Amino acid sequence: MPVENIFFPTKEYNTLASLPKDILSVVPSITELLFDLGLGDKIVGRTKFCIEPREQVEPIPTFGGTKNLWREKILQQKDVVLIANKEENLKEDIEFLKGKIPILLTDYESLEQSLESIAWLAEILGVKKAGKQLLGSIKSNSTPKTQGSMKVLYLIWQEPYMTVGKDTYIFDLLAQGGLPHMVFSESDSRYPEISSHQLAQADIILLSTEPFPFKEKHRRNLEKALAKPVVLVSGEDFSWPGHRIPHAFRCMEKLASK
Repeated sequence: MPVENIFFPTKEYNTLASLPKDILSVVPSITELLFDLGLGDKIVGRTKFCIEPREQVEPIPTFGGTKNLWREKILQQKDVVLIANKEENLKEDIEFLKGKIPILLTDYESLEQSLESIAWLAEILGVKKAGKQLLGSIKSNSTPKTQGSMKVLYLIWQEPYMTVGKDTYIFDLLAQGGLPHMVFSESDSRYPEISSHQLAQADIILLSTEPFPFKEKHRRNLEKALAKPVVLVSGEDFSWPGHRIPHAFRCMEKLASK
């Protein structure tokens, strides 16, 4: 499937130039991005998972979760644009809301595509200069690294264990950071389940703090069971495009030097 950012208009808001200024963001990373772009005061709604920047988002009303948007409550909002993501939000919710409220739908499967999405949003929302500054900062602090030989496995879930597939942002981010992720060719899933045998084939295992809330106890138990390095990493840094990208690169640089 081709990757592209899409504008779904309504009869009233049928061009990008006519979009309302108020924003309803239903993607945690985009909510944080909007604050980075100086648009925090334009956000009139978020999901319960849009928790950063913590103090600033606290007073903003919630409209359900990323996978269960409160559709009717969203449609009660007047003169707002909804910003969503193809992977984070359900297709059924987007299809229901399409044509009833203007929607900016982002989509990316790689680091480069995520940066293109940021530039796209910044230009549409009238903060192109801020977008360029943010992207410049990200790129200058996220230099791609030569891939090493260490077999890396990034876990996002437990019971069953689940990892990241080839066509995902995290998989590409790890590759750009010099940590090539293991490939499970028998699975076409973007987030495949893996067996204990496959788990044992990794040289190092990264436990993400989201969506499954892996903690130190999980890291300690798994490292003891497998007798190989297991590292707890920030799920936000590795899956939220924006100012966190350099954080992920610094983490990967430390891991590669071990």
